[in-house]
Amino acid sequence: MIKILFFIFALFLSVSNVNAEWILVGESEDRLFYVDPSSFKKKKHIVKMWGVDNLKAPLTKIQSIKHLGEYDCDDETMRIVSTYGFSETFGKGKLIGSSDDSTKFIPILPESTQEVMWKIACNKLKK
Repeated sequence: MIKILFFIFALFLSVSNVNAEWILVGESEDRLFYVDPSSFKKKKHIVKMWGVDNLKAPLTKIQSIKHLGEYDCDDETMRIVSTYGFSETFGKGKLIGSSDDSTKFIPILPESTQEVMWKIACNKLKK
């Protein structure tokens, strides 16, 4: 039963990528950072939005890391709710690993990719 549920969840993730509108928001030495602003869901002052990191030179089978972030527009903080590692870029291909361990809310770092993602999420909230 658990295998069936896992398969259905993995299938949902792969299908949800079909309509993703990934926008490049930042770059580091080892990865490119994208968000899908069309994926945002708001609840009061908290916005959930999907992001994906495409690795430039992966050291493992993982080519991309898809993550669901929560952005607190009042407190200017964010956290990662869940992460999924995929064998291809943009969260496609085989699901290699996942984690549903939410991190604690942390302050947004000025002039960072986090700040760009927070602004995208919170500007959507204000519209």
